[in-house]
Amino acid sequence: MKRITISIPDAIFAKAQAAVVSGDQPNISAYISDAVARQPDWALAREALDQMISEIGGLSDAEIADAERRLGVSESHLVFA
Repeated sequence: MKRITISIPDAIFAKAQAAVVSGDQPNISAYISDAVARQPDWALAREALDQMISEIGGLSDAEIADAERRLGVSESHLVFA
């Protein structure tokens, strides 16, 4: 177990404290740990996506442009290895 110090917004602290008071969590650390554990592992997802793109020989500029259009994002948001 690693001990750290973090700063969180007052509203997040209030949610964590309410979970402890209601008995849903034993303490605030458990609440925060549970919330973080539920988050997707984006680094692992990115690695898997990069591997799939590599296996098909990469993406063409047209495919990237199509993905950007469909996702409604600009080129700066999509970076493929």
